[in-house]
Amino acid sequence: MIVIIHIRYIFLFLFFKMKNFFKNSEIVLTNTWTPGDITYLPFWWAIRQRFVNEISNVLQHYWFDERHFHDIIPEEEVEKMNNNIMDISKKIYNIWSVNWSKRNYFLAPTHEIPISNILNKYIQHSGQLPMHFFHVGQAFRKQYKAPFPFNLSKRNTYIECYWLYHTKEEVEKRLWNILEINEKILRDILQLPYIISQRPLITNNPVSKKTIGLDVITKLDKTLHAWMIYSHEDVFTDVYNVKYYANNLSEKNNVQSLHFWFTDNLLMATIMESFNESWYLELPENLIPYHITGLDNCPRSILERFSKETNHRFRIKNNINQWSLKKQIKVADLQWIMIQIRWEDEEWNYIYKINQEYWWKVWNAEEITDNIDKKLKIRTAKKNDKNNEILKNKVNYTSTIKWIQGLIQSWNIATTHLKKTDTNILNLEKQLKWCEILWFYNENNIWDCILTKEKTDDMIYVSKRI
Repeated sequence: MIVIIHIRYIFLFLFFKMKNFFKNSEIVLTNTWTPGDITYLPFWWAIRQRFVNEISNVLQHYWFDERHFHDIIPEEEVEKMNNNIMDISKKIYNIWSVNWSKRNYFLAPTHEIPISNILNKYIQHSGQLPMHFFHVGQAFRKQYKAPFPFNLSKRNTYIECYWLYHTKEEVEKRLWNILEINEKILRDILQLPYIISQRPLITNNPVSKKTIGLDVITKLDKTLHAWMIYSHEDVFTDVYNVKYYANNLSEKNNVQSLHFWFTDNLLMATIMESFNESWYLELPENLIPYHITGLDNCPRSILERFSKETNHRFRIKNNINQWSLKKQIKVADLQWIMIQIRWEDEEWNYIYKINQEYWWKVWNAEEITDNIDKKLKIRTAKKNDKNNEILKNKVNYTSTIKWIQGLIQSWNIATTHLKKTDTNILNLEKQLKWCEILWFYNENNIWDCILTKEKTDDMIYVSKRI
């Protein structure tokens, strides 16, 4: 009981810490017009841009091309979705104020529909496949109930990725390979602790024939549904007539597709996980918006020279007030974001400090960046060790339903053996309170099924989920 109360205190403290962080620092504006909306101010926008750029760079490394698709869908295309795939009528926004040829229009909740419409006209023959591309934009969908800060950001930044193939066999072959891309992003760039597994078909999204996902272990009492890859196969391409001519040109076949995405939820999870033991924000290295500012009337030409010497790694801020920070938030709360420069003309050197650290005197900017890089490498190594420790301590095996409930109440993730049948999944979920079966996975470890006592190597994760 004492342990549970202590854990609850930690979670509540983190929750209010983040609330105050958003409230007292003018880095974002929230709920300005509608519940859950978010407006990025310069500091937060710099982090968001780095988030998008880092993901885009990884995708382009794996031969994904960036494209951009429109956000407005005509009513007849939405009706195709409603009647043939799944009903989305209660999840999307109408556009009532626009009257083009007296047609009704909707804002895109995701971009499968406009993308399928374009591909219908673009793809003609098998030589155009495989094709992989991504779209960066927004998705307009009615907000789901979610705890702060995830109620602010689910679709504000939406990076949708598509991989198109000839056959279902090619899709199946590539399904797990795409994990390499996403693990690189979560592990190496965002430095988040996560689990990987496959969604049970009985509770799967109807647009997907197979779903693999990553759930991030957050400091709140739930796991974050951070990333999924959907094997659409021909669910969309059949309805929207996206076909290609085979080699004999006598018949057209449906294009097969994979779809995965990244949202601001990942960025919010990264912010949450970046608070250190002193409740300072220590961002992953690739998300840090480096800036420099001059003190004691340091001339701008000196700052420009410094920026040039570091290959423009640092952006110039003439005045700390440009950070739009209120007095309640110290610069130290945003660690590793600012270098302050003094210039001693007679000695031709820099005197600098990083945030609230001591002043140093150096001869060139390279020494400063080397100092930063060394410290960041140490911090990254510590973060990776911490994530491994989280996975080791938070994910626990049990063989009884009672112990599953106890683990979840203590804000852990439970694993157990469960034979992969629809009946078992539904029966177990009926007996669970406050939690759900996340995914199946397999470790070639045979034991008794928690329900039927049959021998099985099928295993599940059970957790609360955001």
